Amino acid sequence: MKRIATAIVLLAALLLAYGLWQKWFSSDESIIRRQLRQLAADASFPPDEGLLARLGRANRLIGFFSHDVTLHLTGVPMEIAEINGRAQLRQAILSAQAGLHQTRVRFPDIQIDLNQNHESALVDLTVLADVDAEKDAVVQELNFVLRKVDGKWLIKDVESIETLRK
Repeated sequence: MKRIATAIVLLAALLLAYGLWQKWFSSDESIIRRQLRQLAADASFPPDEGLLARLGRANRLIGFFSHDVTLHLTGVPMEIAEINGRAQLRQAILSAQAGLHQTRVRFPDIQIDLNQNHESALVDLTVLADVDAEKDAVVQELNFVLRKVDGKWLIKDVESIETLRK
């Protein structure tokens, strides 16, 4: 019995040490990847999610963006094609959530290019979104510019990439 307790304590200590190592010594690229995975998870919501939960989700999403964020998107409704600042972004998120039943968002191919001083990064990614009961996923290529602000990577700019379509 003592051996089992010792093994459990040792395992817990190792897991704690690993978690602290990941938090303090992760590369900027792995931190950005983790944040983008969390962004996709927070942008997804199940069909039975209540209004307050969606509001909380919208507020978590806003936290990934800088206060002066700009979005330039093509192929979307005019009212969200140009967004400047967190306030407009929050309104766009809440409006989109109100018109949707459920979403599942993924970023399957994240390409990160850190600048030399590790204070900004360019990110190219593909957004795959399963929306409501649509047969085909929404696919959009995006460019992000991230800036390190007080040790946290925040999205400063988002721009759609025009791709060839049939």
